Amino acid sequence: MGRGLAILGVPGVLDGGGAADTSFSMTVTTTGAQQLKLDGLTVSASTTVDWGDNSSNDYTGSGSRTHNYAGAGTWTVTIKQPLNVTLIDLRDTKITSVTGANLSKMVNLTSLTLNGIGTALVWTVNDTAPMPSGITTLTLANLANLTWDVGSVAGANMPGGITSLTLYDLANLTWNVGSVAGANMPGGITWLYLSYLANLTWDVGSVAGANMPANCTLIEIVSCGTVTIEATDTLPAPLTSFRFENNLSQAAVDAVLAALYLAFPTRTGTGGTIDLVGTGNAAPSGASPGSPECPPTTGWNAAYELVNDSCGVSAKHWASVSLQT
Repeated sequence: MGRGLAILGVPGVLDGGGAADTSFSMTVTTTGAQQLKLDGLTVSASTTVDWGDNSSNDYTGSGSRTHNYAGAGTWTVTIKQPLNVTLIDLRDTKITSVTGANLSKMVNLTSLTLNGIGTALVWTVNDTAPMPSGITTLTLANLANLTWDVGSVAGANMPGGITSLTLYDLANLTWNVGSVAGANMPGGITWLYLSYLANLTWDVGSVAGANMPANCTLIEIVSCGTVTIEATDTLPAPLTSFRFENNLSQAAVDAVLAALYLAFPTRTGTGGTIDLVGTGNAAPSGASPGSPECPPTTGWNAAYELVNDSCGVSAKHWASVSLQT
């Protein structure tokens, strides 16, 4: 989506028109006298939170916010001035429903964390329910029922300014990066962590330009679904740490090593680690610890060349390559 996406035509988002669009709301369910916690709420000006039980508070600045409910019930919690919100961190399991249409109202949001909430969190990111374009830090975690189809329509990309992206334990995530033109990952990401995404389909480079973020220095992919890295893909040249713990077969380990070898033809300098030891990963093909072979044809030989560059192809010189033995 990026900062350039025009959402001026969505009534009430920027111009305040339309009663349905003038506040952000979420559903909270209590089973008795319980406390609700908003783990983080940062606002740029005085902002009212209506707790749904005939009580409200006005907040300024940043910090966690709590409210005590007298008994069991289902409550609609409303943030009356969503344009004032720059950070929101929701982790309380008593928050049972948040929708993407509501999230899109926070057009000045820069940091969003949704962790362990929502028995019915549905977020189809598209032109009518976009992600706030100014988000730089996004964490989605422990959302078993999340429906989030990024790139389902043209322009439904993640904000281009994201620098830190964490996605883990999202059982029903659908995210086919590059499935349509422009559905790429934000190019500014420097830290990418994908973990326990059982149904993830991620074919890097399936269409032109659908490569990993060019400025990424650290990538961790742990126990995910289908992740394909092809030898023709462009991997980020600043990458200093790559960890792939994904129950890989020997053929998959070999393919990752070959892709990493071929993706850095102009890499210079020394440093960085590649870790393919992860739980369940098979050992690469060939004999350990490998030997000069130009070009490498087995996994072990590719790993050897990534560290030693005995073929003199380029100054790859990764500090270490850790493999299952």
